[in-house]
Amino acid sequence: MATSDSIIIGVLVTNRVINKLMKGDHSMRGYDRLVQLSKAAKVANVTLYFFSAKNVYFSKAVKGMIMDEQGVWEKKLFPLPDVLYDRLATRDTKSLSEQIRREFDRKGIKKINSISYFNKGEVYTNLLKNEKSNKYLPETKWFKNEKELITFLDRHSKVYLKAARGGRGRSVLCIESVESNGYQYKYFRDDRLFTGKALNFNELFTFIQKFFKDRPFIMQKGINLLKVDNSNIDFRAELQRNGEGKLGITGITARTGVKNSPITTHSSAYTLEQFLETVLYYPQEEIYLIKDQFETFLYDMYHALEEAYGPFGEIGIDFGLDTNGDIWFIEPNAKSAKVSLYKAYDKETYFKAFLNPIEYAKFLMKSVRNN
Repeated sequence: MATSDSIIIGVLVTNRVINKLMKGDHSMRGYDRLVQLSKAAKVANVTLYFFSAKNVYFSKAVKGMIMDEQGVWEKKLFPLPDVLYDRLATRDTKSLSEQIRREFDRKGIKKINSISYFNKGEVYTNLLKNEKSNKYLPETKWFKNEKELITFLDRHSKVYLKAARGGRGRSVLCIESVESNGYQYKYFRDDRLFTGKALNFNELFTFIQKFFKDRPFIMQKGINLLKVDNSNIDFRAELQRNGEGKLGITGITARTGVKNSPITTHSSAYTLEQFLETVLYYPQEEIYLIKDQFETFLYDMYHALEEAYGPFGEIGIDFGLDTNGDIWFIEPNAKSAKVSLYKAYDKETYFKAFLNPIEYAKFLMKSVRNN
């Protein structure tokens, strides 16, 4: 642990990331994020290292990777961190990483975020209970049996099926009813849009079983999202707490998906202001009004998530605007890759997104030491 006038942050990543850093391989996806975090740590005057679950020794020390002043990666032995910044996508409750998370909890090590990932079904169950958040939720139910799915498909012309756990749109299936009781479905995988047709429900359900295998999934009413040139538009907001623990919106990006795709994960991105002004040609008065509505929605959702799960240093929130101008919550992200922020915003804003969690970690430790 750090001394009273310093702080150590440990960033949990995959063993693959550690191995690539050791080999000097900078070609991996997301390498720039490691560099930005390391630079932000130097600005904030804290020690920050990257480690995997395999690098923790007897719950007393960690072999981690740290970037020196020349930008060279070194492997060193560090004390356990004061604050854990969990950037690991693994969700297996029996994994070594999950064991490390539990051990760090037992030792009272602070965390940037209260939980490491969101279960989509649980999120909607929790948010439905909150009066400030439930008005933004499209009808959502856990899949239980074929009969309920048939009823749900009969009630809504467009339905999204989403794996309870999964990211980057890889486990999302969009289904639309077509003539003669048939169905059309779309999904995105390996950077490609796939479409298919089922002549009847039995044929559709056979495909659904293959798509999700044994994974639990939710059924969600499709939103008639705003479109530009047949491309869905949604928004990603990066909300973060700063060095004083105050919540702010680092950036809101509008994302245009691949034409006719059910998701916008692989997309172009604009700042909110740029999108409203240069793509939709809204007047300034309307832009101010929309920004105010978005901010109210985002703060309500963030606080509702904290009421359900505990405090967060940052959450990426995906949401949509329908053709009637109504705001709809899509999903939260506990480990935003900040890709849309990078595409749309200037370097200062992008860097701020990495500095904020580190400053928030300092705030957490200051609160502990003051008590």
